[in-house]
Amino acid sequence: MTAGLLTRAGLALALCASLLAGCASTARLPELPPQPGAADVQALIRAEDALDARYQVVTDRPFLQVDLKLRHAMADYATLGDGPAKREFIRRFLREAGALNLTAVSAALTRVSDDAITRFAATHALALDGEPRAALGALVAHDDGALLAAEIARVEALAGTFELDRYWRELTGHVEASIMQRGRLARRLLTAPAVPLIEGWIAYHNWHDFRGALAPDFRKAVLLTPGSALSAPADLSRPDRALLARHAPLIVQELADGTTYPADFDRIGTVALTGPDIRHATPAVDSNAPALYAFVDHKPLQGRTVRQLVYVLWYPRHPKMKGFDPEAGPLDGWTIRVSLDANDTPVLVESVSNCGCYYKIFPSDTLERKAAAAWATPLKGKTWHLEQDVPGKFDAVVPETVSGLDAAAQNIVLYFSAGHHQLVTLRSRAQAGVLPTTSVAYTLRDYDELEQLPLNGHAASLFGMDGLVRGAHRDECSLLTPSGLYHAGHPRQRETQMIYFDEADFDDPQLLERYLRLPPRAFGDDA
Repeated sequence: MTAGLLTRAGLALALCASLLAGCASTARLPELPPQPGAADVQALIRAEDALDARYQVVTDRPFLQVDLKLRHAMADYATLGDGPAKREFIRRFLREAGALNLTAVSAALTRVSDDAITRFAATHALALDGEPRAALGALVAHDDGALLAAEIARVEALAGTFELDRYWRELTGHVEASIMQRGRLARRLLTAPAVPLIEGWIAYHNWHDFRGALAPDFRKAVLLTPGSALSAPADLSRPDRALLARHAPLIVQELADGTTYPADFDRIGTVALTGPDIRHATPAVDSNAPALYAFVDHKPLQGRTVRQLVYVLWYPRHPKMKGFDPEAGPLDGWTIRVSLDANDTPVLVESVSNCGCYYKIFPSDTLERKAAAAWATPLKGKTWHLEQDVPGKFDAVVPETVSGLDAAAQNIVLYFSAGHHQLVTLRSRAQAGVLPTTSVAYTLRDYDELEQLPLNGHAASLFGMDGLVRGAHRDECSLLTPSGLYHAGHPRQRETQMIYFDEADFDDPQLLERYLRLPPRAFGDDA
């Protein structure tokens, strides 16, 4: 219990003692402010724009939150046969959702300003001595911990499979909609007259776009190489940290002469936030401090856990490349994801704009050979044995395979265009041949930094509560509203990126198994 809570408890006891002693005064006793609880702290977090779009609350059980991993795991319940297995699944789900709630609250409180904490304490007559955010976190842990324990006891008391199934339907029916799906129908209804036009444009876009290999014909370019090593985040193991550094890519960045925009727009950098408060915060990219932001993901694929290395880069701005350029706007960037096999060798590389556009897959030629051994011929109209025909959806763009991918350090070379900032292609170091002689070192940074940037003495996220980069609106966001897309073309946070006009979730654990004809044991023989 915090010192503030003890102080208030002592005041209450003193008032009771005064009454029992027969105090004859008729003066009205002072009223104590309402006792704050977990709901009050959650309201504070929301009011201060400190929520994280990756997490959704269970609306009738706000002591539970889910993320993408838990959301996808919910589907596993239907595969369970007997009551004991279902009960254990629900227990585990509740514990993980409860723990995630406390983790999310703790991180969110670091993004609440000191002034807001002070006002909250004054409103509730709390003397938050020491570390006030830790005290508020402890209050939430106490209240929500009791609610979680009661909820688990409720599950233990359920009689059998029928009641467990009913409970599970009720629970999952109250999981808040993801920002990736929220409000889609309303947007389409509000812009109904334009829906056919936009859907026709999307279909034309899919039919017209070139899906083959592109050559990086750069007349002028600079080479960015890994420099400073990644710091040591508490939640990143030493082997994962070493792999991020080992496979950190070389980047060949095209430089354009005679442009109407500043040269820095074509140089990646370190992200910061400036402004008097979070509602007026403006993102900026320092191109004089080149950086890649990285993290490690682990996905269940073909019955085994596959390690994926994710690298994210940011440009200061997407410049205006033509008279009317709806993609132009503040901040631009790209995400690269490298899936490793059991021997930590790259199997394939995925690339996507940070808004979710231009998703492509670059398999290793080793993986394509495995697919050719498993499937006699490519599917009709496809070039590669790996390519899949996805019913009713856009098929994945697989422009080429990459030869020479192995476990060697700095073996992946990325080629980015000037202005449009698109990944033209990627090569292994052996394929790349001669690289630009002008080189600059970049720093490998922890992606978590983007969600905890310094702002006026406290932390703040680059991303708003909707997962969008603050202050990075562009015309494309409004133009594609009739499609139902939420701010199309707007750079966004990890685990909120949708690909192919929101047909698929970039972080779906089953994405590769759905969009590729993966051969058996594509990622190794061990389970």
